[in-house]
Amino acid sequence: MSLTQLQPIADGPAQLNRFGVSYQGKRMFCLWPWRTMVLTCDGTVVCGCGDARNENKMGHVGTQSALQIWQGEGFQRMRRGMHANRPPAFCYKCGLMEVHDGTYEPPDLPLVPPELPRVLYVEPTIICNLRCPQPACEVDVYDTRIDRMLPFDLYKKVIDEVGPHLERMVFYNYGESFLHKDAFKMLKYAKDVNPNVWIWTSTNGHYFDKPEKVAALVDSGINEVQFSVDGATQEVYETYRKRGKLDKVLKAIGDVVNERERRGHLFPWIIWNYILFRWNDSDEELEKARTLARELGVDRLTFTTTDQPLGFPSERYVPGSPDYERIRHSTLEGGRKIPNALVWDARIEALGEPPRAARPGELFVARFRATNTGEMPWVAADGRPYRKVYLCARLFDGAGKLIDDTFSQVGMGTTVEGGQSAELTLIGLVPKEPGRYHLKVDLVRHGLWWFENLDVKPIEWDLEVSGAAPAEPLIEALATPTVARGPDAFEVALRVRGHSTAALDSNEASPSGLGRIGVGVRWFRADSGEEVRACDRAHFVPPLEPGETRDLKIAVPAGLIPAGHYRCRVDLVREGCFWLQDQGATPLEWDVEVLPPTDAGAGIEAIDVPARMERGQDLTITVRVRGLSHSALDGTGPIHGRCGIGIRWFDERGACVRDIERVYFDPVLPAGGSREIRFTVPAGSLAAGEYRARIGLVKEELFWFESQGTPALDAAVEVA
Repeated sequence: MSLTQLQPIADGPAQLNRFGVSYQGKRMFCLWPWRTMVLTCDGTVVCGCGDARNENKMGHVGTQSALQIWQGEGFQRMRRGMHANRPPAFCYKCGLMEVHDGTYEPPDLPLVPPELPRVLYVEPTIICNLRCPQPACEVDVYDTRIDRMLPFDLYKKVIDEVGPHLERMVFYNYGESFLHKDAFKMLKYAKDVNPNVWIWTSTNGHYFDKPEKVAALVDSGINEVQFSVDGATQEVYETYRKRGKLDKVLKAIGDVVNERERRGHLFPWIIWNYILFRWNDSDEELEKARTLARELGVDRLTFTTTDQPLGFPSERYVPGSPDYERIRHSTLEGGRKIPNALVWDARIEALGEPPRAARPGELFVARFRATNTGEMPWVAADGRPYRKVYLCARLFDGAGKLIDDTFSQVGMGTTVEGGQSAELTLIGLVPKEPGRYHLKVDLVRHGLWWFENLDVKPIEWDLEVSGAAPAEPLIEALATPTVARGPDAFEVALRVRGHSTAALDSNEASPSGLGRIGVGVRWFRADSGEEVRACDRAHFVPPLEPGETRDLKIAVPAGLIPAGHYRCRVDLVREGCFWLQDQGATPLEWDVEVLPPTDAGAGIEAIDVPARMERGQDLTITVRVRGLSHSALDGTGPIHGRCGIGIRWFDERGACVRDIERVYFDPVLPAGGSREIRFTVPAGSLAAGEYRARIGLVKEELFWFESQGTPALDAAVEVA
């Protein structure tokens, strides 16, 4: 059915809509006159995007305000016709009307809306760099606009008035929007006026042929970019996209995706839209498109059916046909919330019975298995690209109202390919208010979609919160020094209690440590609140069982923090996921003053350092260490943070080739004390050659005191 066949005849409107559905005996309705305003490039306002030639004019923003046009006679005429089921003749030509059976009752909407529209279409230009054989894209359509480029002052006038009220702005109507010299300026201005407006555009992609153009798009603030690409080979693609170069467009898509990931931006979403015609609808061509889309890293590949131009539409994929039903989940008009020809699918299982009862303020802990039953890999939460997959629990109240969209979430520890599974633990802070709650566990592709919208069944159950909250805190301070001096480290002594529905296990983590559970210390400047350090930890190895009490020590290297006044904050941490404070818990806090270094920490004197290591013989090195620091040097306790003396061996190129020898201060070396220390270096541990042995004070796994100003002892040693 072509566009010309849909035009109303002299004595009445067309009797079929654009998809061949009869209007006879039906109830027609369209929400556009109540929701959407379309601004074309010469300042004319029309009712819908189906008005390619500006035939159904509502007004002009050069002489009227947007509100005057929105409440004016043109829009009122459209609304009256919808209420009376006698739409104006142009509505049949447009073809955007919904067609319902005779029992349909349309919403009772006002003839004159008191508010401005929530959706705005902006046509930056009618000019296009391609020549697609589409009636709406014919050259004579250009002549229906007084100006072919929307003046920025007119655009600004409309955005100043309408922008604060918008939920969505479509930066496209006819023409190639990015041929406008102020396109990125327009996008930025809309976001400046209303940072929350969702901006969508469609492009043929040829403009983005230089790095600076790609960067400008990623930085523009636009939320969603649809690339229109109707083929996977040049011969098929150019049948419709006259003058188009497929390789140029595919490179542009890949460049935009890569630039977005490089910058770590959530936006823009990238959609490849493929209009189905009779020459591009073969299984082979569609599969090539799917392969290319996967390789490029687009977020979605969608298929669109059309009724125009005459003789062009696909005959295989007519709505209602078996072939159409096979790809319906991939089509924009197919009714699915997230249409996509790239298969994302999953199965979620609970490992054991999830907790159904908890005390207020406890930690909710539950384990699940997520299996990738689709074709797209789930990227690890500590990897690229930015579109990572998380297991997430959403919290609802007893009436089903959403309370917290991220009650608990954890990312994939490693990339999960199709057919693979990941076992994941969710941890969240149980609400402080008693009552009945509802939990829904689902997968989410960050910033894009919940898998529930892809027809994946989430796991749901009720959680009863009752009883008294734990009387004692989750984390209690045993020793929190308030003064530190570089290059010393100081220890924070804590008591942690297992207020949780299941064990807190640090062993369940990715190779990079993502997801490990423990207690951490963060440093904030007292004056500005700026965070300066957040990497000091004590993890739960072995697991912290429910009801268990455990004492922990965390070594904090004050020498790596500039002198000044700080606020220290101790909190439960899930590495790469959250601090418990993010979920409403109150962390343990206190003030610390870091003093500038006034001494060397420790002095090292050589007693016997041989200049040669003979073949087949061990090497013995003896030194004396004097405690010059104002505090004791402690080499007892866990290996992390122990204080001692170590040797690093450097070859002639300056590369460290051995870092093993250690003697820790056990017992503690008191301030002002001294001790003789002997090292034995086994024969054969170093290849023949010239070395420099650097003997220095070390805070194990944290730093060498040399980096804080404490001199190390250097000695030349020849290995025979």
